[in-house]
Amino acid sequence: FPWEESRYILGDIMYGGHITDFWDRRTNSTYLEEIFNEGLLTSGEVIPGMRAPQIDELGQDEYIGFFDRALPADTPNVYGLHPNAEIDFLVHATEATIEAMETVNAEASAETPKARSVSTDEDAAGPGAGEATSVRDMVQDIYNRTPRAPDVEHLRQKAKGEVDDPNKGPFVVLALQEAERMSRLLRVMKSSLSTLKKGLDGQLNMSPAMDELSQALALNQVPGRNPLHTSGWERYAWPSRKSLQGWLKDLKQRVEQIQAWTHTFKLPTSLWISGLFNPTSFLTAIKQVSARKNARALDRLCIETHVTTYMSTDDVPDSFTGGADGVLVHGLFLEGAAWLVNEESEGYETYDCDGVPCGGSICDAKYKETMFPMPVVLCRAVAIEESFLITSAGVLRNDASTYNAPVYATRSRGAAYVTSATLKTIEKPARWVLAGAAIIMSTDGMD
Repeated sequence: FPWEESRYILGDIMYGGHITDFWDRRTNSTYLEEIFNEGLLTSGEVIPGMRAPQIDELGQDEYIGFFDRALPADTPNVYGLHPNAEIDFLVHATEATIEAMETVNAEASAETPKARSVSTDEDAAGPGAGEATSVRDMVQDIYNRTPRAPDVEHLRQKAKGEVDDPNKGPFVVLALQEAERMSRLLRVMKSSLSTLKKGLDGQLNMSPAMDELSQALALNQVPGRNPLHTSGWERYAWPSRKSLQGWLKDLKQRVEQIQAWTHTFKLPTSLWISGLFNPTSFLTAIKQVSARKNARALDRLCIETHVTTYMSTDDVPDSFTGGADGVLVHGLFLEGAAWLVNEESEGYETYDCDGVPCGGSICDAKYKETMFPMPVVLCRAVAIEESFLITSAGVLRNDASTYNAPVYATRSRGAAYVTSATLKTIEKPARWVLAGAAIIMSTDGMD
């Protein structure tokens, strides 16, 4: 029986042809490879806990009846997912329902609802900070704690001598771009908060944009996230699903990273890649530096990742100067799986990559541990080999010991796609495709 041809017709033409996302098509094809094969005719395991019957021993009605009786309960395990997937789904569904109820209640209410606390730094806020009980108090509180916008023109003058350095020029340009985008966001925040304060004080008439901002603040929601709102901050910011409280904490940390980076324009020992507006540009900068250094064509390079044995940035030696063609990054999380970090665990191996100690492999997540914080990761530029697969999602490895993990800015996935990462695996990659394993740059909470 032409199994491969049939899988192609079903997975890439009849059904798969309607799937526009590359990673969704990969999942669809993997399901077909794992289920629609010769095992259907030889009592192979169709899904976990169920084997196909002997086709020559049953008639058509008996064959259909067998599947009606033998199909196991509809659980995540049946689809290859971890039990955590169901927990995540139920939690997100509940949160979405509560958020929708609060939004509807706020829009239907004649009075502005009380605002929630949005303190972003309990240690530095001082007595009474974050205990605002009205939108007016919240506006003033956020305005006072919004950092000053970077002086982009000053930074450009400061970086003139650094941009031409072949070893750091691309990173300097990226730092300037990040500072410019942050400056624009902070200016918009200050301006809109100032205008809203005047409106609440009666100095200006309340406009629709001011009403939308007031409503978002009262709901602890980032202004502009509501799809019905026409203005806000989110269009100038980074992809995020955090509440306003977590988003403001995130904002402060991002500003601190930009300030430290642009102080000397020296690339940090390990960069918080999740704190960038455009992490894809950072990966391109790595390839640009490597291309200039090794006299290679930029379009013949790709990024590969190696998970180091450094569990946090504190473990990175002060003397570390970086890999030959890569840099260290942190702030990533693994969803749908975990990373083997215990040296005593079976299958744990270490190796050296450009002088950087790396080790571990992707493994099953613990129950209720939906987001596993990844160790520091080495992002390295390498030449594209003939065995690599060039796809619409980027350059992938055609290797049974490597899982090509999609990297997303948020847990929404989809349009939040950034790049792909190469993760070492002991089991076959299909195991993690069906588990929906992916690297996420930002959690939904305060982390």
